[in-house]
Amino acid sequence: MAAFASAAAALACLGCNAPSGEPPSGDDDPVLSPVVGLRIEPEAPTVSVGPGAPQEVDFTAVILREDGSEEPTNVVTWTASNASLGTLSDRGVFTTFDDRGGTSNVTAQYFGQEATTRLTVIYTDAIDGVELPTGAHELFTDAPGAAPVDGPHMIYPEDGVVIPKNQPEILFMWNPGSGVDQANLFRLTFGSPILSVSIYTEGTSYSPSPELWGIVSGSNAGGEIQVGLEAVRYHVEGGVPVADTAPVQAPTIGVWVDRLDATGSIYYFSASDSGIKRIDLDRRGAEDFLLPLNVGAGCVSCHVLSPDSTQMGINYRSDNTGYVGVWDITGGAQDTQAVLQGEPGDLLTFSPDGEWLLANDMGSLTLYSTADWSSYEVPLERMVAQPEWSPDGDRIVVALPANESFTDDVVFRWASIAYLRVVGPGEIDPEPVVIVESDGVNNNYFPTFSPDGEWVAFTRAQDETSYFASTADIWLVDKDGAQAPVALGAANQGAGLKNSWPRWAPLSDSDFLWLTFSSIRPYGYFNVGRSTPQIWVTAIDEQAARAGEDPSAPAFWLVDQSLDSHNHIPVWGQ
Repeated sequence: MAAFASAAAALACLGCNAPSGEPPSGDDDPVLSPVVGLRIEPEAPTVSVGPGAPQEVDFTAVILREDGSEEPTNVVTWTASNASLGTLSDRGVFTTFDDRGGTSNVTAQYFGQEATTRLTVIYTDAIDGVELPTGAHELFTDAPGAAPVDGPHMIYPEDGVVIPKNQPEILFMWNPGSGVDQANLFRLTFGSPILSVSIYTEGTSYSPSPELWGIVSGSNAGGEIQVGLEAVRYHVEGGVPVADTAPVQAPTIGVWVDRLDATGSIYYFSASDSGIKRIDLDRRGAEDFLLPLNVGAGCVSCHVLSPDSTQMGINYRSDNTGYVGVWDITGGAQDTQAVLQGEPGDLLTFSPDGEWLLANDMGSLTLYSTADWSSYEVPLERMVAQPEWSPDGDRIVVALPANESFTDDVVFRWASIAYLRVVGPGEIDPEPVVIVESDGVNNNYFPTFSPDGEWVAFTRAQDETSYFASTADIWLVDKDGAQAPVALGAANQGAGLKNSWPRWAPLSDSDFLWLTFSSIRPYGYFNVGRSTPQIWVTAIDEQAARAGEDPSAPAFWLVDQSLDSHNHIPVWGQ
């Protein structure tokens, strides 16, 4: 009977220990000093994980009493803020996963008291990009010297590039340096407060596997990856690697990973295929989308998407004559259907509500109702070209070519950028409002509204026509022209690269706006000395734009396009 009473009392005491209400006490217990706080041990721990090597961290909650005494307790509730990093047991044991780094707040609660500490998990790995002799890793020291000017250096990507979180794996490329001591062994490193990965290779490029790149980019979303390159020249004697030079380190570059994925598809004109190609950002590979055989024409080039991405307006050539039309693309690349064909024109734009289509033909504008495709010519005070409707629908941005220079809607000189006011359904004010004035040398063209309607990106060339100008660069101006236009210096990279045809990505809640364009710049070792335009993508920082600063980041190459194709007009759809 006494044993039963003792057990009942013990069970009653355990029930009192639930972490709610007040700490347990009894009439016969010594008077305890009041609890005034709580802390967690260990404080702010850091652990390293890697493939096949998860870690456990055993957290302990410690009661802090008013008299200064401390004691550990198990009567707490444990929570962790980052469930993607591992699991936390009700006893305070955090078991990490082995395939990612990151941070998590670990919190303990005890009768109204709470304590939090920060757990940092560093993902570490060392990978041989090629088969190397045992001991090759040890040729690299903890304190390599700085590479000389003609020494090893990264050539792609550029320092400061910004990429979406789901950017496919990057082909990192570098120059090994020159001279008799040219390096032949390299360590490429990816580092951050939660990442330490080393790649050892004898090559001058490396593309992480999709699995590894998913870890590297996913763990660092919303942060920067430091990409390092170390190099040494070596040879093998009797199976043992021997250094011929001291290791050197190239300048480190930063790759910023946006916190969000890029979504949708990019439709671009492949001059080599005379048609439209599509890259779906949720899948891999470029697919033929709308080619001459789909429309019964010789070439399908300039194109635009309806606001809901269900229709594509195109310019196409038949019997050496240019026409515009609209195709229903809801069935995908293999089942496009024409809803409007054989109309004169070069460039098109849809109203944001999808109720109107505006066609540009030899400086004139024709407005179509998408309900029945009835049309009328818009009265204008002067020639306009390359119209694009604003996202709010209240204006249409255009290029204003000098009349004496006009050849067609994509070939002219000395143009200004202006907008036409939309004054009602199907009604356009014919008087243009200039926001970027030509000075008689600059030629401003291919204007395009940002998805929030606040900015207009455009191409500017110096005293050249608007077709494939050698001096073409991308510029940005606010929608009203209140500030001076700003060149996108980081995105443009340099002179003579024919940076043109800017187009925006759809608006998201990303920290950046995304802008696509075409350029003949080299892609690392590729496209060097060739006048082959490719599609590039840059991130735009609106805060910098408002301050009148260059808001662009260095651009990255759009993965999966053909390096042998001339690619233009990158339209980004939902």
